[in-house]
Amino acid sequence: MTVTYRQKLGITVVLIVLVVKHFSERINQILWNDKSAPHFYLSITGQVLYYFIPVLIVLFIFHKPQKALSELGLNNGFLRGVLIAFLFTLPMLIGYYFLGNYNNEFTLIKNIAFAFKDGFREEIFYRAFLFGQLFRQVKIGFIPAVAINGLIFGISHLYQAGNIFESFGVFAITFAGAVWFAWLFIKWGNNIWLPIWLHTFMNLYWDLFSTDKTAIGGLLLNLPRILTIALSVYFTIKLTKKYFGTPKIQE
Repeated sequence: MTVTYRQKLGITVVLIVLVVKHFSERINQILWNDKSAPHFYLSITGQVLYYFIPVLIVLFIFHKPQKALSELGLNNGFLRGVLIAFLFTLPMLIGYYFLGNYNNEFTLIKNIAFAFKDGFREEIFYRAFLFGQLFRQVKIGFIPAVAINGLIFGISHLYQAGNIFESFGVFAITFAGAVWFAWLFIKWGNNIWLPIWLHTFMNLYWDLFSTDKTAIGGLLLNLPRILTIALSVYFTIKLTKKYFGTPKIQE
C-alpha cells in the first residue's frame, strides 16, 4: 500500500512529538528549568527553542517555509488573544488574589516570563503542531486528533503526581485541558495566541498567589478555574459564530 502525503505527515508529526518529549526532561535538567537558574532568560529561551525548532523543520519540509507561521496560527490575532485571554481569566486573578498569598520570591517579570515559556512552547507543540496538523492537514477528524493530543499531553504531566490517585487526577485534568485548548484554537479561527495566553495567565495566577503546585488543586481553588472555563465556553460559542462562522470540528 502506498503511503500518502497525509500519512507521511501524520506519522512524522507524532514521531517528532514523542521523540522531543522523550528527551525533554533531560533537556530541562541541562538547561535548569527553574526560576532560580543563574542564566534564567537564556535557560527559558533554550527550552522554547528545543520544542520550536523541530516543529519548524517539519513544517518547512511538508509546507512552504512562508506558510509555517500560518500553519501554527501565529500570523495574526496576537492582541485579540491577549485581551480575550485576560478577560476569560479574570475569575482566577480575582479569586486567587483573595484566596492565596502573593508570592514575592521572584520578580513579576520573571514570573510572567516563566509562565509564558510553558504557555508558548506547550500550545505551539501540542495544539498548533500536534493537534493542528493532525486535524487540519492530515484530516483524521477532531475526536481522533484531540484524543492523541490529550493522551500525550496528559501523560507528559504525570510527573506532578505523588501517587496513583493523584496520577489519575492530573491526567484527567490535563487531558480535559488539552481538549479545551484545542477546541478554542479551532473555534477562534485557528488563532493559537488565545490558548497561549490563556495557558500563560492561568499558570501565572496559579503560581503567583501560592496555590497548589499540581494541576489538581482543592475544591475551593478550582472554583475560579471552573468559572474561567465556563466563561470561555459561553462567550466562545456566542462570539465565534458571529465573527468566524461555525468551524467544522467533526469529520
